[in-house]
Amino acid sequence: MEELLKTHSKWFIAFLTIILAPLFEELFFRAPITLFHGKKTFKIAFYVFALLFGLVHLTNFTITTNVLLLAPILVAPQTILGGYLGFIRVRFGLQWSILLHACYNAFFVLLSFAGDLA
Repeated sequence: MEELLKTHSKWFIAFLTIILAPLFEELFFRAPITLFHGKKTFKIAFYVFALLFGLVHLTNFTITTNVLLLAPILVAPQTILGGYLGFIRVRFGLQWSILLHACYNAFFVLLSFAGDLA
């Protein structure tokens, strides 16, 4: 994130994290969930996609031995979020999981930029 802030404007980072990331991540990790129709295969796919969603967020860190050892703890919030977003996607539709994901990201991005507003 620090490197991103050095090379890009805050508007670009906000666009990337609030608009593009939720759109592409939801299309990749949540859209295919409903393709699995069997009860057992659906359950497996649901949890695998949530876990993969969490693990993809390891890229938010510089990969070191410690990061790999602590990976389950470091990406637990994103993995849990992946489960919530999966539920929202199945229950209410893909557009709602995209919107919720965007709101989630917006909260943290705007919170991180709040110090610069004061």
